[in-house]
Order: sequence, then C-alpha cells, then structure tokens
Amino acid sequence: MTDEERKIIRSVIPNNFVIFSVISAQAAADAQLKSSEWAIVTQIDGNQTVQKIIENLSLDEDECLSLLYTLFQKKLIKIQKIQTEDQIFVSDDFFNKIESSLVKIIGPVANYLIEDVMWELNESRERFDKDKIPMLIEAISQEIKDEQKSVQFQQQMLNEIRNL
Repeated sequence: MTDEERKIIRSVIPNNFVIFSVISAQAAADAQLKSSEWAIVTQIDGNQTVQKIIENLSLDEDECLSLLYTLFQKKLIKIQKIQTEDQIFVSDDFFNKIESSLVKIIGPVANYLIEDVMWELNESRERFDKDKIPMLIEAISQEIKDEQKSVQFQQQMLNEIRNL
C-alpha cells in the first residue's frame, strides 16, 4: 500500500478502534466477494474493532484496512462507531483504584498481586482492554484466600466499574 492509498483509507478509517456493521446481510450475500472479503464480513458484528478483526483473522494491518475500505466503498458495511484509545483501554487511574481497594483488604502486597495476575493473563497496564476488566477482577479475587475479603473486593470493584 502506498502512502497516498493509506492516507485515503485513513480518511475513512482513522484508527484501529473503529467498529463497523453490515448494512444489509442480503446485499452482502448477493455481492460477489473474494474469500478474504467474506472473511472480513463474517467478523463484522457491530461490536468488534478493526484491531480485533486483524487479530482474529491474523491479517496484515494494511491488508485488513484495504479490504474494509473496499467493502465500505461497495456500501456493504458502514461505520458503527469511531472510538479512541481512551475509550478502549483501562486508565492508570482505574488501576490505582484497584490497588487502593486491594491495599485496604490485603495490605501492602496488593501491587505485587496485581502485577502477578497481569503477568499470568499476559497483559500490561498500558494497553489493558476494558472488556477484560471482569476477567481481571475475578482473577485477583481468586487470589484472595479469605472469602469475605474476596467478596468485599468484588463489590468495591463492581462500584468502580459502574463509574467507568
């Protein structure tokens, strides 16, 4: 892909956090699409970001963007939502709230527990997907041996999640 082609595509798909939806399932079924285009269409559900589609299909970013742009030009898909990184990833502030709540419950080892769980999940604080928060909270709470304290932590985190 040339720089000019990338510029044109990025004018429509500004980042990899864009979410597409299929305009008409019938139109897509009637269209003559390449297998790679069909693979993309099957991933478009109004919830998955471009980045998730790239990961799910193990595509090269440029190839995926080009295919999405082609489907968009054919009016088979439309932009459902344009998001930014801060809408996708957990902020440092949220991790600070987790740590603060956990310190009150289990003491100063809270930070180490969070880091251990993040390592086990093969995740980083810098790019932790908001969709994975329940999995993180569950994994941390399972490490709290006292059941009452575990439930207390989950309740506190539920309140924090509601405020996101």
